[in-house]
Amino acid sequence: MRGLKNVIARVTKFSEQQKILSLRRKGLYAEDLLRGPAAVRAIARLPFEVQQQRLNRRFRSSDLDLKKVDLPYELQMAYHPMDTYGLKALMQEEEARDHEALTYK
Repeated sequence: MRGLKNVIARVTKFSEQQKILSLRRKGLYAEDLLRGPAAVRAIARLPFEVQQQRLNRRFRSSDLDLKKVDLPYELQMAYHPMDTYGLKALMQEEEARDHEALTYK
């Protein structure tokens, strides 16, 4: 049983590292991939400059993907993909509002 827990822990750590590497190669933050109605409302609440930066990262990622190339290594190492710019927190607020609206109808 202990061996299985170690294997699961290693696979989970490996998966997290692969996710970070994949996001770095395309120049994205993890929050750039969030979608759904709550995400749309949360994005609208972000400052304009942050919205533009997010949009530019998504366009760049699509461009790199179409060209089948990765972001240059120097740019990949310039940031950490798991950093946040506040979208997830705003999404949680929006989801709480949705839940509250459904609960009190």
